[in-house]
Amino acid sequence: MSEYFDQILNQAKQASFDMAKLTANDRSKILMNISGFLVARKQEILQANQLDVDRAKQNNLSAPMVNRLILTDAKIDQLAQDVEKIAQMADPLNQNSSLLAIGVKSIEGKFYRGDTVSIHYNKKEVARGITNYDFKEMDQIKGKKSNEISTILGFVREDEIIHKDNLVASR
Repeated sequence: MSEYFDQILNQAKQASFDMAKLTANDRSKILMNISGFLVARKQEILQANQLDVDRAKQNNLSAPMVNRLILTDAKIDQLAQDVEKIAQMADPLNQNSSLLAIGVKSIEGKFYRGDTVSIHYNKKEVARGITNYDFKEMDQIKGKKSNEISTILGFVREDEIIHKDNLVASR
C-alpha cells in the first residue's frame, strides 16, 4: 500500500513540474478541463467515494475521520468552482510578470538594492530575483500598491520590487 501512495505522490509531483513548464494560458485550460471533469463525472466520483467511506467504516476508522472523507454534490460543485477561480487567477510568476509590493507578505533577513533575493511561497522557494529596494524599505511597502510607494517612502525607485527581466522561477 505504501508503494502505491509513493507512486501517486511522485506522479503528482511530476505533474506539478510539468504544469510549471506550461504557459499560463495552457495551465488555465487544463484547470478548466479538470473543473468540467469534476462536474461531468460527479456521480462516478460520488459512487467511488461511497465505496471508500464504506471501507473506512469497515476498518473502524473513527467517525470524525469518516466524516472528513464524505463527498456530496455540493462539495464537488464547490471544488469545481474553486478550480475555475484558480484557472482565472493571474499567474504570479509567468514570464511577463514582475513582483510588486502588494504581492509581498513578509520579508526575512537583511538585503540591499541590487542583491539577489529568494522568493518563497508556502515555505518553498519559487523564484529568485534582483531587488530594487532594501530590507528596511521593503518592510514599509510590503503589501502596498505601487502608487502608494512614493507616499510611504518619499521616493520611488521602480514600481516593481523585482522587474520581470530580473526574476527567474525556481525548479
